Amino acid sequence: MKNDRFKKILFLLIFIVIIFCNHIDVYAQSALNEDSSLNEDKYYAKFLLFKPKTEDIKETELDKFLKTNVCPGCNLEKAALSGKKLTKANLEGANLFAANLSNTDLSHANLSNADLTNAYLENSILKNAILKGATLNNADLQRTDLSQADLKDAIIKWANLTNADLSHANLDGADLSHANLYKADLNHTSMNGTNFSEATWVDGKKCADNSIGHCN
Repeated sequence: MKNDRFKKILFLLIFIVIIFCNHIDVYAQSALNEDSSLNEDKYYAKFLLFKPKTEDIKETELDKFLKTNVCPGCNLEKAALSGKKLTKANLEGANLFAANLSNTDLSHANLSNADLTNAYLENSILKNAILKGATLNNADLQRTDLSQADLKDAIIKWANLTNADLSHANLDGADLSHANLYKADLNHTSMNGTNFSEATWVDGKKCADNSIGHCN
C-alpha cells in the first residue's frame, strides 16, 4: 500500500518537473526572439544613423572629377570650381546646376548635353569647348571666352552674355531667346537657325519675337 502511494507521489513529481522544464524552454525561446528583434532594431537604427548623406556622395564625385578630370554624367550641382584649371575635362551630360565656374579654364572641355542652368561662368574660358545640346538657361556668362566653342542646339535662354566673346563660335540651332548679348563679340559666328527672340542685341537693341538667325 505504501509502495503504491510512493509511486503515485513519484509520478506526480516527475510530471511537475516535465511541466516546469517545458515552461522554462518556452520562456527562453521567447526571450531569444525578443533579443533578436532588439538586435534587428539596433541594426536598422545604426544603419539610419550612419548611412551616407547625399552631400557625401556628391563630394565623392567631385573628388573623383578633380583627380581624373573625367566625370561624364556626374552630379556636381552647386559645386565650387571657381578658378580651377579644367582644360580638356570630360563633363558630358553632367549636372552642373548652379555650379560656380567663374574664372575657370574649361578650354577644349566636353560639356555636351550638360546642365549648366543658373551656373556662374563669369570670366571663365570655354574656348574650343564642346557644348552641343547643353542647357545654360539663366547662366551668368559675362566676359566669358566662348570663341570657337561649339554651342550647336544649346539652350541659352535668359542667359547673361554681356561682353562675352562668341567669335567663330557655332550657335546653329541654339536658343538664345531673352538672352542678353550686349557688347558681345559675334564676329564670324555661325547663327543658322539661332533663336534670338526678344534677346538684347550687341548694340542694346531689343530683338523682335521670332528673330531667327539674326536680330530683327
